[in-house]
Amino acid sequence: DIKKLFVAKPGYSIVQCDLKTAEVYYAAVLSNDKFLQKAFIEKLDFHSYIAKQIFNLPCEISEVKKLYPDERQYSKAITFGIMYQAGPATVAEEAHITFDEAKQFIKKYFNEARSLKTWIETSSSFIERNAYIYSFFGRKRRLQESQSSSKGAAKHAIRSGVNFLIQSVASDINVL
Repeated sequence: DIKKLFVAKPGYSIVQCDLKTAEVYYAAVLSNDKFLQKAFIEKLDFHSYIAKQIFNLPCEISEVKKLYPDERQYSKAITFGIMYQAGPATVAEEAHITFDEAKQFIKKYFNEARSLKTWIETSSSFIERNAYIYSFFGRKRRLQESQSSSKGAAKHAIRSGVNFLIQSVASDINVL
């Protein structure tokens, strides 16, 4: 009902975009991960595609949403947890699975999405060494805390830097 309140001027249109997987798309492109890119190239439901692969579901990708809604929901938590470097405890909590299952699924995910794993590790190492990172479009983010003697502060800064790489592209492109 709220959407009905917005009316375009004559000759104009209102465009609605679903950006739920935009950051995953940008991570797939930035990391050049063919496994992740396949879902977008073939216009598949991304989270159903991941759920089918990670949980070895015995159905077509198009059937996952209907037949395995829980596994599809878990795959969302796993995908975003991995992208933003959450550990197995956080992934387990978000996906409502055990810690050991989360570890297993993260490992399996990275067995498929090897380029994403390499990109995250490479970006993290760069941030750790240099205390800054440049976005795809050239914005510099200083991350002095990445060299902190506090391991927690350093890890947070590094995660924040990798998140910046993905989120800055999303914000730069989505504003256009």
